[in-house]
Amino acid sequence: MSNVAALGLGLNVETTSKLYLKHPVTAEPIVCKDGKPSWIELRYGESEIGRKTQRLAMDANIHRAVRKVTPNSEQIDAQVLSRLAALTVSWRLVNIETGEEIAAETFPCNEVNARALYKEPSTSWIRKQVDEIVENEAAFFRK
Repeated sequence: MSNVAALGLGLNVETTSKLYLKHPVTAEPIVCKDGKPSWIELRYGESEIGRKTQRLAMDANIHRAVRKVTPNSEQIDAQVLSRLAALTVSWRLVNIETGEEIAAETFPCNEVNARALYKEPSTSWIRKQVDEIVENEAAFFRK
């Protein structure tokens, strides 16, 4: 443990937090027919995996710069998607039109599916909510 960590000033950056999804138009919580909420469990952006994915993206951009190649918007977006997918731990998703839970067997929580979920234009509202929470210390700080 570093001297700074021993001071008790820091947060446990490995803590996860559940983002309870809100409807993109009404901002009402999304709930299943059984009344249980839709959520995505996330790691904090400053967690070990969050920092690792951030460093990998920076390294890739440095290597491009050395070769005098500027990363394009698709490459940068892919880096952001990879980071958000890596920070995703689990989820309970609900179809916003039917109120039916999306079965884990149908769409399991993994990095490939998380990347697809966050990349899809029709679910950009989910990506926005995820992107906002992973950098919000208050969402991860337990009183």
